[in-house]
Amino acid sequence: MPGRLFTLLGNIAAPWVLAAFVVGYRAASPKQGAAAGALALVVGVATYYADAAVRGYVAGSLNVVWTVVALVAGPVIGACGAAISTRRRDPPIVAVVLPAAMFVAEGLFLIYDRRFWRSNFAAEPYRLIDVGVVLALIVGGFALAWVFARERRAPALLGVAGLGLLGAFGFVVLERVIVAIV
Repeated sequence: MPGRLFTLLGNIAAPWVLAAFVVGYRAASPKQGAAAGALALVVGVATYYADAAVRGYVAGSLNVVWTVVALVAGPVIGACGAAISTRRRDPPIVAVVLPAAMFVAEGLFLIYDRRFWRSNFAAEPYRLIDVGVVLALIVGGFALAWVFARERRAPALLGVAGLGLLGAFGFVVLERVIVAIV
């Protein structure tokens, strides 16, 4: 399906969180990183829903839900990016683990959400895009921790695995909350 990858990436949290991380990484302090991360995600959510409205999609309670998520995740992940960039030799372990675990959590959630074990890839080859995204998220999460936690890789990788599992559970809960609201 044309555009499936773009649509999938636009509708999962990881690319949005990556945006908050990148603008935070460019900030001069964790406080500035938090503000930049929040601003990036709130503007991103507003732009996403404005575009959806222009194309005729109805705006509703999901706007509020994702704006709240942006206001929580943006500052946290933006501050993590700034904390890593301002302390490159020895970044705080939590600043490394949180964004990396977010990627792993999203990948694990997509495995649950897409139920690959029920897929017939011969009949639905487009589902291989989902598998590729899942692998990129999980490998990317661990790679992020590997790159930034130079001196404390083992605890960082264990933290990413544990928090990634917990985060996947959190995504399942969030999904159920959203379904209950909509």
